[in-house]
Amino acid sequence: MTHIFPYPAFVVGGEVVSVRRVWLETDAFQFNAQKTHDNRYGGANTRGDIQKFVVAQITDRILYKQALSAHKITISSQSLDTLMQSIYKDAGGQDKFITYLQENYGPTMTLQNFEDWVGSESLYETAVKEQILTQATVRHIMVAVASDASADQIANAKQKLVDIRAKITTPDQFPEIAKQYSEDIASRDKGGDLGTTIRGTAASQFSQDFENAIFTLPINEVSQPIRTPFGWHLVQVEKRVGDVDKNIDDYTSTLRSSTHMKFFI
Repeated sequence: MTHIFPYPAFVVGGEVVSVRRVWLETDAFQFNAQKTHDNRYGGANTRGDIQKFVVAQITDRILYKQALSAHKITISSQSLDTLMQSIYKDAGGQDKFITYLQENYGPTMTLQNFEDWVGSESLYETAVKEQILTQATVRHIMVAVASDASADQIANAKQKLVDIRAKITTPDQFPEIAKQYSEDIASRDKGGDLGTTIRGTAASQFSQDFENAIFTLPINEVSQPIRTPFGWHLVQVEKRVGDVDKNIDDYTSTLRSSTHMKFFI
């Protein structure tokens, strides 16, 4: 009798992934897709669709792990333990989480498999986003413009923002001016704080021009007015860290194109 499970499914940068892992992980996600009718796994959620999803996800996370190693960044066992403890807490305890896995992913998704396939490997992607890709810490001030605004209303809103910009004579004044004048109620009371972002996030939330400003403005400089579907904005970047100014998809494509990979299934 031929035993196929130990055979490699694919190889990424010298790391071998077995057919057994791909099939077992596909079983778990197929169980979940059938239970939840969630189409996140691709296409019509046929087994073939889900297997492609599994292969792509494993491939990307191996690439991330190898990229982290090249940057001399390590993921500690403490990080995985912290993540799992947080997951257990959200689930109401470890036993309840194990029950959740069995009910939603079937017998294939044991706790150990979840830690190996989902927990530890998700940390690679998180670390790439937080330690390799460029992150910008951003504030903004917004003057809202209605979607049906007239040309005069659009121009008046821009002029209002120009006048607000003139009030900012030193970088440290930006938060207080944001509290006084910004019409973005979600960030106004926080001094316009939008937190930290990577490429691909601000463009989808605001506009490509807004994102370009985030990643090109000199630190602490206040931008000229920037138009988005929400209105006009002033942007200030407090800091940027990270070596690679790309979104996660472009970075992944770069890793894929520069790494030797061979697929057998």
